[in-house]
Amino acid sequence: MFSRKIILAMFILVALPVLVSAERANATLYYVATTGSDSNPGTSSQPLRTITKGVLKLSAGDTLYVASGTYTDSIDTWKVPFGNGISWSTPITVAAQPGHTVTIKPSNGNPFFWIAQSQNKYLIIKGFIIDGQNTNTHGFKLEGFAKYVRVIDCEIKNFRASGILVTGNTESFHEFINLNIHHNGASNLDHGIYLTSGNNLVERSEVHHNKGYGIHLYNGNTTAANNNIIRNNRVHDNTTTGQWGCGILLSSGNGNQAYNNVVFGNFAGLCSQNRVSNSRIFNNHTYENKVYGIYVGYSSTSGTRVENNTVYKNGTYGIFSGDGATTTTAKNNIAYSNTINFGLTNTSSSNNLDTDPLFVNAVAKDFHLQSNSPAIDKGTTISGLSTDFDGKPRPKGSQFDIGAHEYQGTSTTSSTSTTSTSSTSTSSTSTSSTSTSSFPPPLISPAPGSTLTSSTVTFTGAHNTKYPEQEHMLRVGTTNGGSQIYYQSMGTNHSVTVSGLPTSGTIYVMYWTRISTGWFQQTHTYTMKR
Repeated sequence: MFSRKIILAMFILVALPVLVSAERANATLYYVATTGSDSNPGTSSQPLRTITKGVLKLSAGDTLYVASGTYTDSIDTWKVPFGNGISWSTPITVAAQPGHTVTIKPSNGNPFFWIAQSQNKYLIIKGFIIDGQNTNTHGFKLEGFAKYVRVIDCEIKNFRASGILVTGNTESFHEFINLNIHHNGASNLDHGIYLTSGNNLVERSEVHHNKGYGIHLYNGNTTAANNNIIRNNRVHDNTTTGQWGCGILLSSGNGNQAYNNVVFGNFAGLCSQNRVSNSRIFNNHTYENKVYGIYVGYSSTSGTRVENNTVYKNGTYGIFSGDGATTTTAKNNIAYSNTINFGLTNTSSSNNLDTDPLFVNAVAKDFHLQSNSPAIDKGTTISGLSTDFDGKPRPKGSQFDIGAHEYQGTSTTSSTSTTSTSSTSTSSTSTSSTSTSSFPPPLISPAPGSTLTSSTVTFTGAHNTKYPEQEHMLRVGTTNGGSQIYYQSMGTNHSVTVSGLPTSGTIYVMYWTRISTGWFQQTHTYTMKR
């Protein structure tokens, strides 16, 4: 009997990798297009018509590509059975076809994507413009025991409730990456992102002009919102009702972190309050929030650490820790030009400064540091933090800098390129990429700083020879880091064609490169004239 058990165990160990490999080998691409039919097989030459029909075909490792156009689908797991991935290397993926612009306007009052009490896992939703103007609910609603859902490279706007709502009292492990979430909500109870569960990630996203909070971690029933990470985001101009609200709220849990964020124009910037313990708020910029830059306190708040933040020109308090907070630590922060820079109760305070941080241009929201900034090398070491808001290495000098941007020692301005040239470009015809040892690699076509006379332009970036590249991404905006009008994950390609560029003005084009240590970018400017 014993030998049979050993033989059976050996068979399982040998067979399991084969089964997993077979699962990956059988992965299938399916296609949806506005010119398709749901009676088609879903191939590239015979696409389906609806996303809903395509989802029904998916198994672990499969991808559904959606071609350009406007769709009205709503994926509701009460009605549409949705399969499971196996891991992040063998997920189920629903994505805009590379190079295509796909708008989804759910109808009949439904969310675009609703997991209702099912146990779906390892799902990726990628590359869509999701417009809720025809609904009265949330954009994404992830309930119950769903885990490992990744939403990436999407714009989520105009929903009457929250842009993304995650409910449940367990660990979710969801990831929300490179999103533009804006103009959602009908009241101050509707937020850009609302999380009640634990172990979620929000990064490299812009969350703005939502009625309630920008990013809201809160659970009214239990302290289950644990170990969430909010990093490298721009969170601004939320709480548009004028009522109390935070750009980023850490609440109802233990061990949540917010770092490398730029937070401005909200009622309060970053908050740690209400049944929360051991929150960490570090290396952020808060600027021109209505009342508080950083708020700690109210109802059982303990162990919050506020470190390495620049807190500038907020309406009343720079950093405030109230009676509801215990064992708060505030150190190595700069609070300047707030009505009251520091209002600290029950707080261990050390190495804080009230001097001008000397940003490059705070009015233009350029929070890079000038070469003589007092924030340089004045931060405390944060274990595990190796990059700044731009993905550039930190520390660069002898010690961490204070704030979200680490001074790189090359100039007193941001990484935006302002190279002068008289060349004029329409749509680039070159798709080949030039190799360079410079890192991060720049855009090479059209020439940075040139004038563009077409609404459709192909941008091509250089290939760096210094580090192995994993992925590229392009982001276009009408301000430096904000007012996004286009973004697209490029995979391993170096060229992407952008349509719908404005007729005039300056555009800022960010070319991102991902290597093993994170994302890095170069920003270039172009003048539109047509």
